Amino acid sequence: MTKNCILCGNEVDYLGYDSTHSDTYNGEVCYECIHGKVDDPESKDFELNEPVITPLEADVILNGIAKSDFFGDSTNAPVWSEVIVDTCEQTTISQISGVISSLSKKGLLVQSGSGKDASVKLTAEGYSYYYRATKN
Repeated sequence: MTKNCILCGNEVDYLGYDSTHSDTYNGEVCYECIHGKVDDPESKDFELNEPVITPLEADVILNGIAKSDFFGDSTNAPVWSEVIVDTCEQTTISQISGVISSLSKKGLLVQSGSGKDASVKLTAEGYSYYYRATKN
């Protein structure tokens, strides 16, 4: 499902439009506007309510998801759940499901499918965290 960004009008393609963790509801602001907000934290265009992220959650976002072959540099494509642990640096296979569940509860990613067809995708908050952590 796609929508148009409420700020610039560009097409937005997020899963999890009904997030309660974001004033933007994850589906109303595009990547370029998120980049602008991260680049200019004083911007009043919108706010993302980002929770505290643990070291294992950071590992899953920055290594497990972002370093996956499926993620892409700026496309935030869905990543198969079963391959996330392959690029994690700290999170073990016995911890991965708990960390993914925690990230989902915090509104940083959404899950789709189940079993071998399961995938995850960062929400606006999760993508904002990724972009801020990797832009330097």
